[in-house]
Amino acid sequence: MSLNRSAFLARVQAVGKKLLSVEGLPGERLRLRVMQHFGFASRLPEGCDVVALPIGGASKHSVIIASELSSIQIELEAGDCCLYDLHGHQLRLTAAGVEMRDKSGNYLRLTDGKVETNCVIHAPNLITPIVNTNTHVHPAKPPTTTGEVSGSPVPQGDV
Repeated sequence: MSLNRSAFLARVQAVGKKLLSVEGLPGERLRLRVMQHFGFASRLPEGCDVVALPIGGASKHSVIIASELSSIQIELEAGDCCLYDLHGHQLRLTAAGVEMRDKSGNYLRLTDGKVETNCVIHAPNLITPIVNTNTHVHPAKPPTTTGEVSGSPVPQGDV
């Protein structure tokens, strides 16, 4: 009589290029393949909890279909999603817009056509527009204006 195994929880013990070594039941070591969505790739860290699905009920033919690292918990609002890594970097898609965060808490946020950041932007080859405005621009403060703004991009550097 053969037993068919159903989906089971396991913990990643070692990471290879194509396969992971996981522990299922105490003392049970398996080398399993990770299935990921097309266009997305990640390499799971050791200690990660995984859900393995035995193909045909055989443990040795299992594939990993889900993963989680309990030490990282991301708070999200309903409908939001976040792509993150072990190092603290995040890319968030929210109802308000798109936000990138680094491990230091710096962010770059795009909401309703506005870009916000709390960090210094270093862009030596940035193309900046020539701005024509029918109101006053106040250079002593962060640049702001009211009224109609138009212009065209002009490359920086040797022109």
